[in-house]
Amino acid sequence: MTKSTKYFFLIISINLLIAFLIFSAIIDFDFKNTIRFIYDLKMNLLFGVIGLYFIGYIIGNKLNIIKEKKGTLKIVHGILAIFLVLIVGTLIGSSVGFLEEGFPSYLKNGDLLKSLFDYYIKPMFWIMFFGFIPTLLSGIVLGYQLKKLDKNQ
Repeated sequence: MTKSTKYFFLIISINLLIAFLIFSAIIDFDFKNTIRFIYDLKMNLLFGVIGLYFIGYIIGNKLNIIKEKKGTLKIVHGILAIFLVLIVGTLIGSSVGFLEEGFPSYLKNGDLLKSLFDYYIKPMFWIMFFGFIPTLLSGIVLGYQLKKLDKNQ
C-alpha cells in the first residue's frame, strides 16, 4: 500500500468520525439515537463505508501514477480526489438502499423518478450539504500531505 493510499485511509476515517459527530450534534448529541439510526441503515452505511475505502485505495494508487508522470501533486489533487471518494461512496451506499427499497417501490407504484430522487438525489444533497466544508478542509490537508510527500521523496 502506497503512502498516498495510507493518507487517504486516514482522511476517510477522520471524515467518518466528523460525520458521526455532525449527525450527533444535529440530534442534540443523543448518541443512542445516532447508533439506532446507524443500525437502521446498516447495509447502506456498511457498503458506503466499504465503497469509501475501496475508491480511496484506487484513487490513492492513481495519484501515484499522476505523480510519476507529472512529477508532483498539488493541493487541488487532494481536494478533487477526496470529493470523488465522497461522491462514489455515497452512490454505492445509495445503490444499496435503492435496490432494497427503491426498486421494489418502483415496481409496486411505477414511479421510477421518485425512487431515484429519494434514493440518490436526496442522500447526495444532504451528504454534500453537511459534508462540503469538512471534505474541503480534509481535501486541503490531504493535498498538502501529498505535496509534502513529493518533496520528501
